[in-house]
Amino acid sequence: VAEGQTGPPKQILFGDVIIWQDNGSNRPESDGEYILNGFASGNEYSGAQININYHDGRDNQEVDSLIQGSVGSGNWPDTAKLGGVAYFAIKLKANADAYAGGVPVITVVVEGKHIKNVSTINTTTNTYSNTVGDSQNPADVIYDYLTNKRYGKGMDHDSSGNYDAGLDIDVESFVAARSHYASANSGNGIKFNGVIPTAARIYDNVEMLTLSCNSSLVYTAGKYRLVPR
Repeated sequence: VAEGQTGPPKQILFGDVIIWQDNGSNRPESDGEYILNGFASGNEYSGAQININYHDGRDNQEVDSLIQGSVGSGNWPDTAKLGGVAYFAIKLKANADAYAGGVPVITVVVEGKHIKNVSTINTTTNTYSNTVGDSQNPADVIYDYLTNKRYGKGMDHDSSGNYDAGLDIDVESFVAARSHYASANSGNGIKFNGVIPTAARIYDNVEMLTLSCNSSLVYTAGKYRLVPR
């Protein structure tokens, strides 16, 4: 689903049929592993045996028991934790009635990634608070992409790979831009809710992000500044 930690699962569809919907109590969670239950009734998949686990992408998450139990620990050992990857493990028992046309196209909806709220970043202590969910502020999203070492540019990290807020980026400009985005659009704000194509060049993705919020990334005095137009 994503690289890095996300929020909880919200919905699963088989084709255009909602087979699971989050109600707050049908997804017990332990250390980032969600075991889904309470599947929807009254549809063509209701009689099928469905098992679904979700791992929210923590770096220290544990191995998935559903996969390991299906294929054996020799094929999926305890070390196969997929750390840093948010993913679903889905086991469907063969059912000629439910899956007459083959395995359906599976669509999932999850609450968005955990990313830094730039307005909480302390450039002296390198501390911050995260924000999570859909409809993220563009300043937070762009900062995350520029600084993430796994799928982004890895800025604001020293030569040893340690996070150093403000090293390459003018954080104050991002804080000001964040406030602008939040109050724009007649007070409704400008929000991002989408997916970054990691096969594309970082330059092209940054351009896509900045154009989407009508802004520019400007390099001045040795640092990058985010400037709404």
